[in-house]
Amino acid sequence: MNKDTKEILTYWSAKDHPCYGNGDNPEELPTPFLSPITTNMETILLDGTANKILENESKKQKTTIQKILRSQYEIDMTEEDKFYPRDIGDGKRKLFKKSELYTVRRIKLKGI
Repeated sequence: MNKDTKEILTYWSAKDHPCYGNGDNPEELPTPFLSPITTNMETILLDGTANKILENESKKQKTTIQKILRSQYEIDMTEEDKFYPRDIGDGKRKLFKKSELYTVRRIKLKGI
């Protein structure tokens, strides 16, 4: 996300790290958002509630999570959310620590 314009530049939507199921080695297949390109960019990890809302809305409207986020919601930049350990998609592994390279944010309806 561009911090100045609040424009979402690109998305990655996945329940787990892209390396899981693809060799399980994050060194060989890193996450696509390792660090912001410039200081006015921010890499955001959405909180669990936001992920569920977007997933449910995309199923209901039969469209992509990215389209739902762009058209109906905005990322709440007022404060960083607390990171909670989370399942990384297979029910067997958890992500216990947030990387220093991203922030955790919530979403809110546009205009609210």
